[in-house]
Amino acid sequence: MKLVNSDIKIHPLADVQTKHIGEGATIKQRPEKFLETIIEDNASVGANSSIMGGISLGAYTMIGAGSVVTKRSGVFSSLW
Repeated sequence: MKLVNSDIKIHPLADVQTKHIGEGATIKQRPEKFLETIIEDNASVGANSSIMGGISLGAYTMIGAGSVVTKRSGVFSSLW
């Protein structure tokens, strides 16, 4: 996970995934590579949210509590 600059808020129980499971692999096997997740300035990730590997969250993005983020977001986005 790459945090860009500062003032990023990640609330309790939020989960940021970085694993890439190849075809035919099981979760118990060690992944061959890890996907980089980027969270930019002043982003806020709500409690009990999940961010899948390889996702980029733009500056000032707000992720609602309990969300599952599967696509990248732009600057000043709200996802819930």
